[in-house]
Amino acid sequence: MNESLALRLHGVGLELRSENPRFLSYARHYLRDLVVPAVNQAHVKVHLGWGRPIAPATAERLGRRLLLDGPRIVQGEVLALPGLQLGAALTSDGLIIEAGYRFPSYRSRLGYILQGRAGEARLFVTLIYFLVYFPLFWYLERERGWYLLHAAAVAHPRGGILLAGLPGVGKSTFTLALLADPTARLVSDNLVFYDGEQVYAFPEPIHLDRRSRALLPELGERLGAAGQAFSHGRYDYQLAPADRADATHPRVIGILRLAPQTEIRAMSREVCLERLLAYDRLAKEVDEYNKQAAIFGLLSPRAAESRRRLETLERLLTRVDCYEIAVPSGVNLGPVAKQVCRLGGWSNG
Repeated sequence: MNESLALRLHGVGLELRSENPRFLSYARHYLRDLVVPAVNQAHVKVHLGWGRPIAPATAERLGRRLLLDGPRIVQGEVLALPGLQLGAALTSDGLIIEAGYRFPSYRSRLGYILQGRAGEARLFVTLIYFLVYFPLFWYLERERGWYLLHAAAVAHPRGGILLAGLPGVGKSTFTLALLADPTARLVSDNLVFYDGEQVYAFPEPIHLDRRSRALLPELGERLGAAGQAFSHGRYDYQLAPADRADATHPRVIGILRLAPQTEIRAMSREVCLERLLAYDRLAKEVDEYNKQAAIFGLLSPRAAESRRRLETLERLLTRVDCYEIAVPSGVNLGPVAKQVCRLGGWSNG
């Protein structure tokens, strides 16, 4: 029996249906910041079938893994998640996605069973990216001109701070350290949208390992455990709604990197742009999204879309000051966070 989940992100409604109640139960908890009782209009409709394929036998072959089935494009194989098939169609009502998942082999199913809840969590989170996050990202890009960026952001009455860096550089920890200022609010700690003037929140669970959590004593009980393990020794944490913001006008962009000593130095906007583009390509979730966006884009191609994305990011950079921020690994980030706050004009000291 199909059950459903209603979600909303920046006014875009998504209806998720599935034959697997365990997946929907997990999604309801993981996507708690997006869950709503109902959506008046589902701009994106997704159905996940379990244990059966969706690829039609008579469809026209577009390429090695892409099929054309009437008005929809079917991915017979998703390399990032073997066993998943996706069919997407663009109608007057919005984006319609029909998905099917079945274990690609007996060995994969056995491994899933032996790994228990950890294996289930990894599978379900990957499905959430392909079935919920990526379709929402694409709809916001197409309909609003909002583009995805692998970066974190904090809002403040005097202007926001945007932080970017390679995966694993401590972006989430540094971002949360900025919340020691009681007037600061978290926009996002991993991914944001930008439109050339503002950056917008992508609310998702905050993943920290115990060492990173210990580096944030100033937050106290404001950063609470969500009661769920993630992966690689990390756990889910959450902030109260009062500690979050939907958007900010950034005043500073900081490019984080690990180094033996703390150092902050100005960076040209041209170099900052190249760093941001490189980090996007190296971030797995953004790289996978761009592949899916390219496939969705085949449903109704638009001229100069890639150029618009670049021009929008360049326009955002004309509004900010850019810095490279070098920090040692595993140290209290409070002192350097205060320096960055001063760059943002948050204090007069």
